[in-house]
Amino acid sequence: MDTAQAIVEESIHSLQEEGLRFSVDSLAVRMGMSKKTIYKYFPTKEALAKALYQQYFHEARQHAGHILAGQHGQSARTQLLVLYYQAYAMVNPGVFNKFALNGELRCFAEKEMHQLYALIVPALTTNPDTLRPILDGTFEYLYTRSLPGDEVIRTLSDFLSSGKEA
Repeated sequence: MDTAQAIVEESIHSLQEEGLRFSVDSLAVRMGMSKKTIYKYFPTKEALAKALYQQYFHEARQHAGHILAGQHGQSARTQLLVLYYQAYAMVNPGVFNKFALNGELRCFAEKEMHQLYALIVPALTTNPDTLRPILDGTFEYLYTRSLPGDEVIRTLSDFLSSGKEA
């Protein structure tokens, strides 16, 4: 793996672990390199963030494809909800507000999130327009309160499998 790819991979991992505490400073420490080295490969935070989101959503779509191709029923539904929740955390508005990333990048990440949702939603419900605000509202609640989502995701999966979604 080349240095630029390693920086992107570690950025994804760091953002997932650190959330709003993530910074180029903390990334440099985690990687054992200087900020100057990071900026050699990614001259701006926006360039790093764009590479991070491109890689993250590429991998998320691949993962969703594997889930969809290999499994059916409750287990797949739960895995897809977990994947969507993890993606939601990556595009939470707080991330963009904290880092003052530009609107173009926010639009790019939101478009990627929409594509991921479009890929997974047929396995979740026949009524995608109703489900998305339920998921996004639930995940916003979990994310902003730093609550574990496991039980809520299992409940959502049970709910969806019961066919009660409207």
